[in-house]
Amino acid sequence: MNTMLQCNKPSIKEVDILKVEQQLRSGNLAQGDKVAELEWAMSRLTNREDSAAYSSATSIFEAIFAYIGIKEGDEVILSPLTFKSVPYAVIRAGATPVFIDTNDYYLADWNKVDSLLNDNTRAIISTSLYGMPDPNFERLLQSLEHYQDVWLIEDNAQSVGAKYNKTDHVGSWESRSDFSIFSFYATKNITGGEGGIVVFDEDTDFFHSYRNNGICKNFFNKKCVGTNMRMTDVEATLVLSQLSRMQQVTDTRNKQANIYRNLLSIENLQFKNLNKDATHAYHHYTLTLPKNIDRSYVLACLESYGIHAAIYYEYLVNYDKSFTAPIRTSNTPNALLQSKQAICLPLGETLRHSDIEYIAKKFEEIVSSE
Repeated sequence: MNTMLQCNKPSIKEVDILKVEQQLRSGNLAQGDKVAELEWAMSRLTNREDSAAYSSATSIFEAIFAYIGIKEGDEVILSPLTFKSVPYAVIRAGATPVFIDTNDYYLADWNKVDSLLNDNTRAIISTSLYGMPDPNFERLLQSLEHYQDVWLIEDNAQSVGAKYNKTDHVGSWESRSDFSIFSFYATKNITGGEGGIVVFDEDTDFFHSYRNNGICKNFFNKKCVGTNMRMTDVEATLVLSQLSRMQQVTDTRNKQANIYRNLLSIENLQFKNLNKDATHAYHHYTLTLPKNIDRSYVLACLESYGIHAAIYYEYLVNYDKSFTAPIRTSNTPNALLQSKQAICLPLGETLRHSDIEYIAKKFEEIVSSE
């Protein structure tokens, strides 16, 4: 094939380009009305009281940790299958990341959380990895009945378009989390090139102040020192344009995932199952190769056929010997296996159904020959 079939190539439509061009010509480039419009749209999508747009999802973690007063001696429980910026944010706040093993969904296994909870636990991060809502979150809430002061943070960076059930978008349940974070990085289903947003129900101007050097509504917030983490109106314009077709994007990715499921019949190949009432955003179509399959060989063969599959979270922080900051971890064999054997096949609006069929055919040929 002449063109490489890629994982998460940004889908930029002519209407996106036109709207961004109009915003550029307006001269209103920094944080302004478009950012406020995006915040309103995300609050409405998730049915939360407020939201604040930031320069990145990573910067939002820093803001949240500042708001809840994370400090040295505190612990934050999270999955090791996450982008390294998340545990790094925990460490920069002075706290200790505590890693919990994953289940077959690539999500934190909350059946193992009881042994990690203690009086030092200050927050828990639940990551809807690859776009999948956590179907076992109620188990975590049961464990937290005796830890009422623990803050719950949903990392929905990859999950715009995902739903807990037939109606409720991820991030929409106040009982489920104190804060829910979304990312609009260049590879995300809905993108602004960069940027992120947090939705919440806290009655505070803190998050609007913190990103803007402590300024909110033209006044300095005396309780918030803050820094510069603003999203631009140019980025917000692109996100808003793409957000208007969120359902179409999600439907396309689910149809493509169904093609993979229907065509791939390799014995012992692990697929992600999902609560039938939930909607997967399918940021990635991820599966775990059997231990006897050489992932590097599979990737190289796919590349030779013009297919760029991807690996994410190949090096877990809790197994990285070069990482010297203090961490606390349980045994995480599932996460380790997934980091070594998981592979993501291309999805997205830039691909045709015939492309997905071609990828599935070549993938099955390669893995079956191993």
